[in-house]
Amino acid sequence: MRLSLRFGLLAVVSVFLFLSLASNTVFSASHVVECSTDIAQENKERQLILSCMPGFGTDYDQVLITSLSEPFDPSQPWSSNVDYTDEIWELDAGADGSIQLAIEFQRAAETIVASIFDDMDGDGQIRTRIVGGRLEVDEAPYPPLRVIVNGDWFLAGGQPNWNVRFVTDGSSIPHIHNYVLTRSMERYFVLDGQPDSELEFVDEDNDGVPERALWRVTATLPERAGFGRSFLWVNANRSRPQVDSGILFWPYLAAAVEARSYFDTAPAAIVDWTTGNIRQLSFSGYPIEHGFHMYSVNGIEKGELNYTNFENAMAYYDLADDRDGVPELHIRHRYFDAYDPHGWSLPSPINDIRWSWDQTNDTAGRGWDYKLGLAGTYQIESQVEFSDFSYITIPYQELPTWVLERDWAWATFVAREEAAPSTSSEGIYLWSAVGEPVGQDPTALSRFLAGQIEIDPREAYQQGAPGWRAEFAPNFGRPPSLYYSSVDRRLHLAGAEYGIWEHLESEGRQTRYEDLDGDGYFDHWRLFEGEQLLQELALAGGYLLYAENGWIELKRFVEPPLLFEVGPPTNNAERQALGEKLTQYAGASDGELLIDRFAREAGHNSRLQGVTLEDWRVRDHGFQAYLQVESGFEVTGFLSSVIQRAEEERFILNYDGEEFEILPAVPPELELTLTLPDSKPIEVGVMQPLLVEVSNSGLVDARNRELIVSISQGTEETVLARRVLTLPAGTAERILVDLTALRIGTIQIYARLTGSENATSQVSTMDVTVNGARAITGSALLDPTGNRFGYLTILALVMLILIVFTVIVGGLISAERADRG
Repeated sequence: MRLSLRFGLLAVVSVFLFLSLASNTVFSASHVVECSTDIAQENKERQLILSCMPGFGTDYDQVLITSLSEPFDPSQPWSSNVDYTDEIWELDAGADGSIQLAIEFQRAAETIVASIFDDMDGDGQIRTRIVGGRLEVDEAPYPPLRVIVNGDWFLAGGQPNWNVRFVTDGSSIPHIHNYVLTRSMERYFVLDGQPDSELEFVDEDNDGVPERALWRVTATLPERAGFGRSFLWVNANRSRPQVDSGILFWPYLAAAVEARSYFDTAPAAIVDWTTGNIRQLSFSGYPIEHGFHMYSVNGIEKGELNYTNFENAMAYYDLADDRDGVPELHIRHRYFDAYDPHGWSLPSPINDIRWSWDQTNDTAGRGWDYKLGLAGTYQIESQVEFSDFSYITIPYQELPTWVLERDWAWATFVAREEAAPSTSSEGIYLWSAVGEPVGQDPTALSRFLAGQIEIDPREAYQQGAPGWRAEFAPNFGRPPSLYYSSVDRRLHLAGAEYGIWEHLESEGRQTRYEDLDGDGYFDHWRLFEGEQLLQELALAGGYLLYAENGWIELKRFVEPPLLFEVGPPTNNAERQALGEKLTQYAGASDGELLIDRFAREAGHNSRLQGVTLEDWRVRDHGFQAYLQVESGFEVTGFLSSVIQRAEEERFILNYDGEEFEILPAVPPELELTLTLPDSKPIEVGVMQPLLVEVSNSGLVDARNRELIVSISQGTEETVLARRVLTLPAGTAERILVDLTALRIGTIQIYARLTGSENATSQVSTMDVTVNGARAITGSALLDPTGNRFGYLTILALVMLILIVFTVIVGGLISAERADRG
């Protein structure tokens, strides 16, 4: 029985937008295709000619339809005659007698196969003939694209059957799914009758709503080729694909006019009619409101449990529960298992989480407001099973909980301030947890996370983006949570060490945040114009301090540092509750100036005029303010009785949690000590730890001091360690250095801490006796006394052994030849 073409050109006005990625030719959405039916004179019962004015590619196009089984009925419209089974369609753009595209429809057992041929030699046409009821194309022995449907093309209600596969052969289609075949990859996609890639849709209950789609490379690729081999989409939203007006004659031959979310529109082969090429096999639309996709460098094999890597998964959630087609939560999990060659063969798994959400939901389309980035080393063991394969992943519904229940090595947090909402389909990219480069090395954070190298991850997070605020917690070790500061009235990452807000309206203006007391909440804010400090705000010991150039003010502030703490939202109720709190406490938080926030708080205050804040240190239960005073400075308020008259130009305002006092600004007093914690004697070639302890007993911090530790024996000196230190006042730092002596005798251990400004360098030395060797390193092949005679003796013995061996072997060979003679 022949099915009526519900999408025929006589029944529907076809609006066709072709985007040719090669020629950039755009066909207007108002391009209307209207076709009339002619009867082929040579074969009236077997052939129909559709004459289209305007056509599908030009103002006048034709389609020749040949039936290979039942004859056509000239009295019926062409749409009632065709059923896309045992037919050959030849499309002639321009109606000049040249064929640009040919389709052969054939039924095979329980399936129907559409074999599609396009121009492959670049002359803009293909040469076809029908021999023995089969289509032959001169330049292509095999079709570059086949579309295969299980059952019929249409369901009983006229909707397309989504149990369909698109199979490519060769490299003539340059865009497969969303991939561009590079020249280096084309050699693996050979037109030989064997499938090279496959895009498959599955509608298990045949209700016109596909549950999933799978694209995968079936060609054999080199193991280490960085080419994604599989792409899985899951339609958790249960979206029903719509056959758009851009479809031409048959549901899979044209691109949809509008790309919305995936599963909203039908997949299609996009044809460039100016060249006669299939330019792209496209599943249009991205992303989805509720569902996920997985994009893996590893391939998926049917009937097996598969390890999949890279984007496993890209999950989207209807966080606002508004069914508007746009997601409000996106979780990207970039994952590589241990020793995965595509993940740099690292010795541990790597998790890179990007959690972005739209809190306000007040834009048309996507509008991300916040992002969490999380780095971890958790191995995935759970799996998802389908009817014909399974793969290792965190199940879609469990992913948010899985993320929020775990401790993470480090974390980032990004918040939109003055910037427009991010409309990316993949969330907010800024300050990726593992993807940021260190220097020029994009793998450094991954290798550091796996314990392969030692770096300071803070190096990757020093530059923000205009209009965005970004925060970093280098030693996180906890599940992610957020808090709302009682001082700056903004949402922050609990546990963040520092943050940067690049202001949008003034280039070079930046607010820097710090958690000086290490309690997980920011207590120090500084506003810069370039490198010039404009304003400073600090919280400690129940006081709020504000400083500008030339004056300082303190105010009593007894509220806790946060108004509330909450996890990132995982559903609409949590999103709404967070939104209500953000609105409730926002107050006057829109301004960027720190003085606005300081002035907002009521409290008993004291003002120092003619004073500059040089430094601010948080101490137990209190703080120390390092002050530079000018002549004739003034004090008002509760500090008047403490600061009567400064006798020095520099002094420290100290608060211990109970009372204020003035301390002299004693410069750093540094001390270096060297200790061998192992009581065993030093032996040549044996590594032993050396303890270097640096202390600062002064009242002023020692900043950016370089520590150099070396050993010397005779005139030779070897540097063991070099490090830049900052020593807060009243603190000490202990450093272990590996010590290996290469000679017997007396060596000198030498440590030096460079001075800064007017400070002098600190030096400490230790003389150590080195005994005879138990183990010899490669460099210790010298005689243990340092005399090279031992090395020459060993070399002479080796040469003598080689000479004797050569003589013996030569004699044996000569004897064998004599015997043969």
